[in-house]
Amino acid sequence: MSSAEKFRIAIERFDNALQNCGFLIKGGGDARADWKALAADLGEAFFDEVNQAGIAPELIAEPPRKRLNRDGTAEWSDKPKPLVNVEQLFIKGVCAVRANLVHGNKIELNDRDQRLIGESYAVLELAATRSGRLNVFFSSRS
Repeated sequence: MSSAEKFRIAIERFDNALQNCGFLIKGGGDARADWKALAADLGEAFFDEVNQAGIAPELIAEPPRKRLNRDGTAEWSDKPKPLVNVEQLFIKGVCAVRANLVHGNKIELNDRDQRLIGESYAVLELAATRSGRLNVFFSSRS
């Protein structure tokens, strides 16, 4: 299984776990995972731990660009600024990697894509052990 396939499965499981653990975007309608709520639950200490452990240096220093619709043409955004907090790590980091993989026309992955996928996967693995609710959810299913 490729790293991209492994990451897609992991983030889909994670999305499901967030929904089942109460990390849901408020307001009703479609059940959607609330990654900001997860970031708040983990706190800034999680971002510091990721930094200190060195598990996502490129994801933090050079996060992925975003695919934009500019007058009917799909183009990549300008290079984003480095990530500075836990919410950005998930929203502009991990979730952006997923969006680019799924929706960003990433047919062939280059070395940078592979590194960002690997680092995002590592962030998910660590988050699963640091969030009490997610840890219980994943432990009960292994």
